[in-house]
Amino acid sequence: MERNTMANSNSSQLHSQEVAAKRTPASYVLGSPEIAELSALKDKVLEAYKGSRKSLDTFSYLQATEKKEAMEFLAQVVLQVSTLVAQGTKVSSTPELMDSADRLSALSTINEKMSKVLEEVISLNNALVQKNEHRKAMYSMIKID
Repeated sequence: MERNTMANSNSSQLHSQEVAAKRTPASYVLGSPEIAELSALKDKVLEAYKGSRKSLDTFSYLQATEKKEAMEFLAQVVLQVSTLVAQGTKVSSTPELMDSADRLSALSTINEKMSKVLEEVISLNNALVQKNEHRKAMYSMIKID
C-alpha cells in the first residue's frame, strides 16, 4: 500500500510538472525565428502602408473615390496587423495549457496571414501606380491631340 501511495504521489508530481511546463512557453519559443519573423513582417507591412499613404497623396490622376477606398483598405490593414501581433504575443506567452510545438505552429500560421496582408498592400500599391500612370498617359495623349 505504501508503494502505491508513493507511485501515485510520483505520478501526481510528474503530472503537475507537465502541466506547469505547458503553461510556460519554452525559452526557444520566445527566441524562435517565428517571433523574429513576426516582428520583421510587421515592420515590412507598416513600411508598405506608409509608402502607399505617401503615394496616395502624390497620385493626382486617381479619383477621390479610389483614394477613399484605398485609405479604408489601408486602415483595415493596420487593424489586421495590430490583431495579428496581439495574437502572436498571446500565443507566445500565454499561461494556457499549450505545447511549445503548438505555440510555434500557431506562430507560423500567424506569420502566413501577415505575409498575405503584406502581399495585399504591395498589390494595392502596384495597382494604384499602374492606374495613375495609365491615366496620366491618357491625359497627355489628349493634350497632344
